[in-house]
Amino acid sequence: MNFGLGDSNQEEDEFTQTVMVYQGLAILFAYILIAIAFKSYLQPLLIMVAIPFAFVGALLGHLIHDVSYGMFSMLGILAASGVVINDNIVLVDAINRFKQQGLDCKLAVLNACKLRFRPIVLTSVTTFVGLLPMLSAQSVQAKFLIPMVVSLAYGVLMAMIITLIFVPSLYWCSSEINRRWNEMKLLLLSSTNTN
Repeated sequence: MNFGLGDSNQEEDEFTQTVMVYQGLAILFAYILIAIAFKSYLQPLLIMVAIPFAFVGALLGHLIHDVSYGMFSMLGILAASGVVINDNIVLVDAINRFKQQGLDCKLAVLNACKLRFRPIVLTSVTTFVGLLPMLSAQSVQAKFLIPMVVSLAYGVLMAMIITLIFVPSLYWCSSEINRRWNEMKLLLLSSTNTN
């Protein structure tokens, strides 16, 4: 009977593949549900754009704490993705509501950021602070979960910054591109009608 790294590596590869498939399915289902709720194909992408930054934050957290990236790290990133999507849904919904009240896109984005700044920061910071005791734990049982906790804590922290800066900027840019595209279409239609 052989014991070695081969079996554990094979199990880890299978676990990684399974998590990747389920994470892909979760993101797909989240996209579909958000698209139905917001009646838009673009806004779910704006909401989910912070997920890769949560992954970057998780990697930075692993570097800061000198923790190896493993199977449980991926589960932490999956959990962080849920928090990130929630924060972005709240922000984009607030922007949409301000636009429905008649504000132009820039003012709607600014007002939504002011309105949702505190809830988004509090959600992210309290999640991070709540996980700090686990990050500093020294017991053997806690060390088992530390990679997952690092991924979740730093993924949420990094995504908070992206949610408050990058997502509103993308929303405004996409709205401007859409507005200019519609203006160009009107110009083309009016020029073809005059000819």
